[in-house]
Amino acid sequence: MLLQLFVRAGLTPYDAISAATVNVGKFLFKPKTIGVIAPGAQADLILLKGNPLEDVKNLSQIAGVMRRGRWSSQQEILRGLDDMVAQYKEGASTHDDHSDHAGHSRHEDQS
Repeated sequence: MLLQLFVRAGLTPYDAISAATVNVGKFLFKPKTIGVIAPGAQADLILLKGNPLEDVKNLSQIAGVMRRGRWSSQQEILRGLDDMVAQYKEGASTHDDHSDHAGHSRHEDQS
């Protein structure tokens, strides 16, 4: 994780997290709407199981996410990821079936 590298390089966990949040808003010239929690701000939030100021590895201990005003629990997120993997595998297997045929046809056309 990038923030862990920041901490290993000497930043405090607070400074590393700020680099990924508040400082992004400043860099994009939107310090009042990006990277902050305030009325009118564009805030997507993660609820963590541990304090990232004690250890930035706790950023991977996600209990849930608030995105565009919709709460998703860890279970919902994991279900969604499982669905995405299944769809990808299904699409990849369908693509492989067609690509073998298409590849074979192209080879025949070139002879």
